Amino acid sequence: MEEEGGTSCQGQRVLPYSKCLEHLSEGELHSYLSALHPGSDIEHRDTVISSRVLRRILASITDPADERPTFGTARFDSAIFPSDVNFERSHFRGLAVFEDAHFERSANFARVDFDRNADFRQSKFESKASYAGSTFGRSARFEDVVFVGLVAMNEATFKGAARFNRAKFNERSFFTQAKFHQQASFERVKFDRDSEFSNIDFARGAQFRRSTFEGSAWFGGCKFGGAATFVGTQFNGLLRMERCTFSGPAQFEQARMGGNGEFQGANFKSAARFNGVNFVGQAQFQKVNFAETVSFRLSTFTGAATFSGAVFGGMVGLDSAIFDSGAKFTETSFPAATHLGPIVCLGTLHWSGAEFSRPITIELAAPRVRFRRTRFDSTATIKARYAAIDFTDAALSSPVVVAAHPVCFTTTGGAGRKDVDESRLSAQGISEVSSLISVRGVDVSHLVLTDVSLVDCEFSGAVQLDQIHLQGDYRFPEAPTRWRRLLGVPLLRSTRRVTLAEEQHWRASRSRASRDGWKEKENFNSDDFTAKPRNLAATYRELRKSLEDSKNEPDAADFYYGEMEMRRHDETRPTAERLLLTLYWAISGYGLRAIRAFVALFIALFLASSSIMLLGLPSNSQSPRTTVSVTHGAIALETQTPPPSLSPNIMDRVSWSRFEKATQENLNAIFFRRSATSLTTLGVYIQMVARLTIPTLFVLGVLAIRNRVKR
Repeated sequence: MEEEGGTSCQGQRVLPYSKCLEHLSEGELHSYLSALHPGSDIEHRDTVISSRVLRRILASITDPADERPTFGTARFDSAIFPSDVNFERSHFRGLAVFEDAHFERSANFARVDFDRNADFRQSKFESKASYAGSTFGRSARFEDVVFVGLVAMNEATFKGAARFNRAKFNERSFFTQAKFHQQASFERVKFDRDSEFSNIDFARGAQFRRSTFEGSAWFGGCKFGGAATFVGTQFNGLLRMERCTFSGPAQFEQARMGGNGEFQGANFKSAARFNGVNFVGQAQFQKVNFAETVSFRLSTFTGAATFSGAVFGGMVGLDSAIFDSGAKFTETSFPAATHLGPIVCLGTLHWSGAEFSRPITIELAAPRVRFRRTRFDSTATIKARYAAIDFTDAALSSPVVVAAHPVCFTTTGGAGRKDVDESRLSAQGISEVSSLISVRGVDVSHLVLTDVSLVDCEFSGAVQLDQIHLQGDYRFPEAPTRWRRLLGVPLLRSTRRVTLAEEQHWRASRSRASRDGWKEKENFNSDDFTAKPRNLAATYRELRKSLEDSKNEPDAADFYYGEMEMRRHDETRPTAERLLLTLYWAISGYGLRAIRAFVALFIALFLASSSIMLLGLPSNSQSPRTTVSVTHGAIALETQTPPPSLSPNIMDRVSWSRFEKATQENLNAIFFRRSATSLTTLGVYIQMVARLTIPTLFVLGVLAIRNRVKR
């Protein structure tokens, strides 16, 4: 179409004229507008419409009853609006088509009613666009729309399907308190700035598949009546979904959350899937209710993950989930879960205060795991790798097995079973063997430990320690082997024995014990409490009974040694008892150190022989003398043995032959109960003491050997 002056124009001509709306003369325009009335069909495709002309059109179709511009069918396909556009409070009774329209300045559609379909596909809004409070009676189509400026759709109502697929929001967008009666589709939408969807009612769910949020995304308080799909969605800023209600399935598979993901107080009434999600920031799921199955399989949590106070009402999938900065499941509830993991955590994994109602198996690989005040209402099996596990004040109503898993965990993938990635844990140099660091305040009669290291475990305060079940290759800490010196000369060497970690901590807390190799308390242990010898003696006694019941006599003997050591160091006991225990320790190691007992035996034998040589073996001859006397023809014979006497010169009493003879006399008297030589009175008493002391030391040495080899 060619206008005056030969200028080409693509605009829809206004009948009966051959010109578009923008090129009508004033008279022609007045004639055209005079024919319009409320409810008239308007068709101005490919037309440039100025704000002046638009205002006159709106004035021509304004209904005097409600003072609202009222359109029948409105066709503005590919129209160009070079200046501000104000359709506020307009009423579109028929189709409203703005497909491929170009709004070069602000566009105001606030409080507009679209009774039929509203089509804005491929339109471009160069400045602010407002649909605040508008009502879309049927479908609202905004596919491939470009919003360069701010977008306000807060409190809008979409009664039909709302489609924003592939739209682009370059500035902030507001959908606060909007209502979507049918499914809302925002697939592959790009939000360059903050977007707010707070308190929206998505009656039939919403699709945000593969959309991108470069700024913050607020969905707080939203209600999703149907499926909420965020599969492959990129949240590069903050995501807030606190207090959201998901009545249908919630799908976040393969999504990426570059900022914090906040779901505090959300309610998932149906299945929730977070498989393969990458949580770069913090993942906050405090007090979330998962009524049915929830899965975080293959998800990665780079920031801290918090599930404190959450309720997992169905099955929980954490297969191959990786927590880089620790995870908190404190005060959580698992009324239906039967399996968790395998979980990989590079920080501390908190289960403190959690409740497990059904029989459950937990598989985890983490450097630190806390089950403080955790409640197990049924049987549980905890398979752990690399973990230092804290069970302080846990409540065990049924048998709970804690086992060190010997090989890498495996999980089922698309190509069958494969190993879980534990490479970053092994790179930290942590031992694969899991350990228990505390069972204080626990009734351990239901606790079964298999292949678990107890090198750092604190037992003080545990209940029924004599009924704890120790199986497999469990390990206790060993006392340091060192030489005891006197005036700088090494005289005695400490013997290897197993101990409790708490004895190590107590000895390390003393002034010079740390220099002797005793292990100080690690910072991951439960608290600053250090058990006293009185408490440790009782702990050793109860654990010794458990070891004896399991036929582990060598370790039970070491625990008896530890018990006696703690009694010897207990300052609340009488001094006489402690002195007696010190003597018992010195001469035989409480009947458990064979070498010490035999050394004491030889020393006692040497002292006894030397004493008898000097004080008991007579120097004079002991041969009897017979005297013959004749009286009145009667012959009388009298035989007398001279009394034993010692040479006044003490050096005459010292000789090898006398020492050898004294030794023989002692051995004969001790083992064969006879003495061939008369001794001095003092010698007799010395031999009596030797008869009591030396057999006792011999028996202690034999018993010590037996305790080391007894099975």
